[in-house]
Amino acid sequence: MSMQQSPPPPGPPGPPFITPPPPPEAVQPPPASRPGGASRWVALGAGVFMLALVVVTGVVVVTAAVGGGGAGAPAGGAAAETGAEGGTGGETSGREDGADDGAGDGDGDGDGTGGADEAPGAGTGEEYAPDPHEGVAAYTGPDTPTQVAVGPGPYRLPADACSGVGPQTLEGLGMGEEPTRSESSEGAAPSRSCMWQQLADDGSFHVLRIRYQSADAPESAAALYRGAAEEQAGILGDVVQQEAPGIGDESTVVLVDNGDGAYQGVVFIRLQNTVVTVEREIQPPAGGTDTPTLAWGPTGRLMPELGRQALNNLV
Repeated sequence: MSMQQSPPPPGPPGPPFITPPPPPEAVQPPPASRPGGASRWVALGAGVFMLALVVVTGVVVVTAAVGGGGAGAPAGGAAAETGAEGGTGGETSGREDGADDGAGDGDGDGDGTGGADEAPGAGTGEEYAPDPHEGVAAYTGPDTPTQVAVGPGPYRLPADACSGVGPQTLEGLGMGEEPTRSESSEGAAPSRSCMWQQLADDGSFHVLRIRYQSADAPESAAALYRGAAEEQAGILGDVVQQEAPGIGDESTVVLVDNGDGAYQGVVFIRLQNTVVTVEREIQPPAGGTDTPTLAWGPTGRLMPELGRQALNNLV
């Protein structure tokens, strides 16, 4: 008889099956709300205001840049202060940079000239020609006119004719070279003379002469004076202008054209028995010029002054 095997006993029960929950649905953000009509007008107005503000600011900046030439000096000062605060090494650099900036624009014109005067035509390509009636050619003597202070005559020739013109006057006339002295005892009127010659930087040649003549009597000196004042002026050249300055007993000032642009001023003075002649001539640079080297205005003032100084040298 066959034996049937019984099935094995069941094992312990497993964990219960739990159905997983469905995945959560993705949360969609709420749709953005669109501004209403009033909000759109507010936003548009704000945009227009910002645009206007930008335009005004640009105009102000451009205007300040155009008229900013006068800010050079403050900029230089600010640069100097910045350099001074920069410590060792920066102090010197800052001051130098500030000084350069201030010197470049300090005249307020913004042209970088630093306020320095320039000759006419500078920077324009034109050659600057100095006025011949400026400088020594326009000199009229010291600020205070000389007063004649000599004792009663008759007078004798001075020991040194070159002492008849003061050092300040010689400097004003541009005379720096040593003078040449000469004297003559020929004829009825012995004389002593002195002459200065100077070649100027512009090539013009300057001459100053002073001559003393002494006669035995005032009548002889009067004849000597007339011969000098009336004849010698015509011999020298063409008389441009002439007048009597009222110095001594008789006097005449003459401006003479010697030709080729060379002009000469002469004063003739008689004081009792003495005749004094002072001549001042300027010859133009080589080649000549049509412009007179002397004008009547300065000459009419200078020559009487030279005559008064010369008279004070009489003894």
